Amino acid sequence: MATYPLLKGYMGSNLIKARKKLGLNQQSIADALSLTRVQVANMESGASGMTVESVFILCDFLKITPNDLFPTKEQLKDYKPMSKEDRKRERLKVQIESLQEKLSSLTPNQNER
Repeated sequence: MATYPLLKGYMGSNLIKARKKLGLNQQSIADALSLTRVQVANMESGASGMTVESVFILCDFLKITPNDLFPTKEQLKDYKPMSKEDRKRERLKVQIESLQEKLSSLTPNQNER
């Protein structure tokens, strides 16, 4: 039986595939859907889930169906979810990347504060 973390991880993997198929980056999805890049990264990593509304909005934007995000029974047999520690590492990595982006956009005057 699939657990919720398993579902989030699978949907995140499929979101990445759909995004890359269109040649999009996380920021382009974030901008189009009024999200932050970190929110998109968290959905892709399985660190956070998607609301029903966000599933339909994402599908419309990526030109896919909700079925393209959800796993089939056959796919669930072989799917190995991220461990709790791996999910923590992924969240930290996303947070570090976000901070690095913010720091790199600071002007020298802002950096001195």
